[in-house]
Amino acid sequence: KARARSQLYENSTAIYTFIYDITTPVSVTTSPAPGSFAKVLSIAGTASDPNTNASGLRTVKTALRRDSDGKWWSGADWLASIQAFPPDEQFWRPTTCSAGGCGNAWNLNSGLPWSQTSSSMTAGQYTVYSVSYDVAKNTQTIAEGGGISFTWDTTGPDVYLSTPAASAPKVYSSLTVIGGTAQDTNNIDGLEYKIKKNDETFWTGGSSFGLETWHVIGTTSAAGELLNWTTGYLPSWTEDSNADWQIFVRAKDSAGNYSSLYTTATFKYDITAPVSITTNVVEGSTVTSYTVIAGTGTERNGLNLSAGSFNI
Repeated sequence: KARARSQLYENSTAIYTFIYDITTPVSVTTSPAPGSFAKVLSIAGTASDPNTNASGLRTVKTALRRDSDGKWWSGADWLASIQAFPPDEQFWRPTTCSAGGCGNAWNLNSGLPWSQTSSSMTAGQYTVYSVSYDVAKNTQTIAEGGGISFTWDTTGPDVYLSTPAASAPKVYSSLTVIGGTAQDTNNIDGLEYKIKKNDETFWTGGSSFGLETWHVIGTTSAAGELLNWTTGYLPSWTEDSNADWQIFVRAKDSAGNYSSLYTTATFKYDITAPVSITTNVVEGSTVTSYTVIAGTGTERNGLNLSAGSFNI
């Protein structure tokens, strides 16, 4: 109330309303996922001001550490922080959550250090931290162990075919299983293979052939482990006039990297027996002696004869 010099009070009242907020806001990083492998970097999360009389979120910032040397991303380079943790203010990057426009979701959509052809991100582990602030100037408390760690990986696994052999063309009369090995620095999250016929079509399943089709082998392995893989899901092989069959195999890791080079095997399928005929022995004839028994051998598909024998 206000009082004049006449000691009379003015009949009006000024009322001020305010929010008392001493509860710290909360932010959580949801991308990358904890313990994940990545070849594309996306930093995002959620935030809230969990208070009955919340003053509301004001901003969220995030920081990225390269764990191999403890350096932080400044927006342009990896630098050392003067204070160990939390890092210096220059390493906290503003997100899409800012004053007047801060909803529950936030992300960092500029100034990221990644490129699949850049050296800004090298293979290894990184940790993302986020911190939130509310309008009442409460600041989220963060701990060094409270970040989200992920592994940067842009290199695909190695994969090899042993059956059929990938080294030199082979001939098979039976092929019920194909297999080989695969290995990756981090892990393997499955293998895929495709089978091409001599007419340039691919096996699509069952007895069908058509467009290029990759078939999945759902086999996994941990970091550095040598994975032995096999599959019996194969077409019914045919001879096709001695034409070549080809099998291509690739492996994939959890970051989505495929083998940089496919392993390939080329082979022929032959189930036709060769034919042999004697040429100097006449059926029913009478002779006093033979110094040589001669003949010819042929293989319908034109393949080399590996051996021969005869009985008398």
